[in-house]
Amino acid sequence: MQYDYKEVDFAKYCKTCENYDKEDIDDPCNECLAEPKNLYSHKPVEYVEDPKRVKMLKKIKMLKKMEGNN
Repeated sequence: MQYDYKEVDFAKYCKTCENYDKEDIDDPCNECLAEPKNLYSHKPVEYVEDPKRVKMLKKIKMLKKMEGNN
């Protein structure tokens, strides 16, 4: 039986995770970093999307795109 393990895409998911700016004392990222592969998914195991961060990053991306057009 073959399992469909996928490499976790930390570059994509960490910047939008609610734990991204947490203090090192809490170390919420250690559980994710300890498991670089995940069954059927590229998402880290403890990933929780932060809607505010997602919105902010979309605005930044849009502004950069607008600057490039000038």
